[in-house]
Amino acid sequence: MTGRGALRVLVYTLVFFCCFFTLFNLVRLSRRSSKPTETIVREDYYNKSIPDIKLVSIDDRNIELFQFKHKTLIVKFTKFLDGEINYLIYLDYLAQRYRDRLSLLLFYNSNRAAESQYIFRHSDFHAPIVKANDLIGQVFGAKGNETIILDHELRIKFKSSANSKKLLYSQVSKYAGIEDSQVCLPDGDLSYIDPYRNELVSIQSASQQKVLFINVCIAPCAECSDAKRNDMQKGLLLTYPEKLEIFYLFGADNDPLFLEEYKEKHQLFGPQIHFGLLAPAEGQQPSEYFEMFNYQNDPFLLVMKDGDKGAFIENLDNSGTIDVDFLAGFLK
Repeated sequence: MTGRGALRVLVYTLVFFCCFFTLFNLVRLSRRSSKPTETIVREDYYNKSIPDIKLVSIDDRNIELFQFKHKTLIVKFTKFLDGEINYLIYLDYLAQRYRDRLSLLLFYNSNRAAESQYIFRHSDFHAPIVKANDLIGQVFGAKGNETIILDHELRIKFKSSANSKKLLYSQVSKYAGIEDSQVCLPDGDLSYIDPYRNELVSIQSASQQKVLFINVCIAPCAECSDAKRNDMQKGLLLTYPEKLEIFYLFGADNDPLFLEEYKEKHQLFGPQIHFGLLAPAEGQQPSEYFEMFNYQNDPFLLVMKDGDKGAFIENLDNSGTIDVDFLAGFLK
């Protein structure tokens, strides 16, 4: 073999090995990214007990981690970006709904002071908010936008970087012993607060003359893919304008600005489309208010007809039955 031939063989060999290792790394990365809802952690990370550390919330409350013992604890690291607010309010309402067995702790890990002031001013949270630091990040093994679940002994059981309500609920129900919950509507009138006129509006009487499609959601999400459901209802409104009214009702702790963003994103305008904050019923206990939402299936659809607010209540089992023909059946 000549010197030139040997050199050519060497070059081909190097090219082959470069292609092989490149392909190997691509396959390995694709396998790792095929599970976006999971966070890769060390094998000894789970079941690790968290030491007691003293914290101070942004409103100067002294907090010890051990005060959350004997309950399942959700720990959420967040920058309080606009796109996260829907998920954060969901966590806050979930913890209030099951307050006897569930707690929530929010760690704020951004240095954007102007943004944080805006978010804190426009969203009221029941859970304590603590400014994160390096020590807190090391204790929880958190690097960014992560949700962590600890059991009643403060042992880490779950960690994810995905803001998925269904995934979170399935894990919380497992560790907190929560059974599938039903939506509990008040016996009396159903009302909402009109944020534009700042007045209480009753919708019970309206269902005596028309069918009401009431979309109940804990918090509006301008980034969520609700377009198909919204377009379906808008199409029926064009077909049955004399028979139908559509409502979008959200938790009372939302800022009206977020409702406006949702309305603009989905083009939900017109005199027969109404937006509001779901109001507590007269005489309703604070804990009962949080039972009016569906934590397994958020948002959910409520249909009122002939004054009956239970004509249809969407849940995880019957959600798949909702299509144009099903909804049109209430209008014929």
